[in-house]
Amino acid sequence: MRPVILALTAAKGGVGRSLLAANLAVVLAAKGHPTALLDLAPACQGTLDLYLGLLPERSWADLLPVITELEPRHLDLTLARYNEPPLALLATPPEVRAALMFPERGLEPLFRALSQHYAAVVVDLPLMSSRLTYHVLRWATVPIVVVTPDLPAMRNTKRWLQTLNKQQPWPWQVVVNQYARRAPMTLREIKTYLKASPDAVLPYDAVAAWQTVGLGRPFVLRRRRGLAGAVRRWAQQVLAGVESKNREAKRA
Repeated sequence: MRPVILALTAAKGGVGRSLLAANLAVVLAAKGHPTALLDLAPACQGTLDLYLGLLPERSWADLLPVITELEPRHLDLTLARYNEPPLALLATPPEVRAALMFPERGLEPLFRALSQHYAAVVVDLPLMSSRLTYHVLRWATVPIVVVTPDLPAMRNTKRWLQTLNKQQPWPWQVVVNQYARRAPMTLREIKTYLKASPDAVLPYDAVAAWQTVGLGRPFVLRRRRGLAGAVRRWAQQVLAGVESKNREAKRA
């Protein structure tokens, strides 16, 4: 059975994509869904291990010699484990090899192997300009673009959405992160500018963010309101949407 693949990307760095990916995966795992978290950032650039307070002994670079014949047992030897709630992380390599990206030919065997044990896969992708991101999005059940309400992030996001949507229509979820009452753009302006209604609006919450970024503690486990509550509600909406589509597909 193919897992639900939630793939997060962005048109600009610094919008909180990795922070949200880590906490979204924790929420899904806490709700009882066997969940894997993939850090497909270029070598030495990933941060998901830090956000979970883990020290992975292996990374996806260790899978490359067997990538075309990948089996679940290979993953079992490579994944790092987060215990409460149970969550598996495939970390990015720590070596400083800027050109090293996860190979496109490995996506099919990777997702096939993950489907043996995981109902949900959360993927932290490189920016939308990456070729790898484009190919992962083709596998995604829910492609998610994270944007902040500032002009550089908005302009970059608009340009890339237009570019990718010309190639094929994508069922994007648009997530506005770090939103505050005095944000440079209102939600109405964002909707008009991107020509898309935000699927989730997540508040600016420096304390919650610091718990994960600074201390390696997923904020959704320690807080209930603010950003943590918004991420929980967003996760529930995402899963409800996927389940609805699955029911419609079965009836068809």
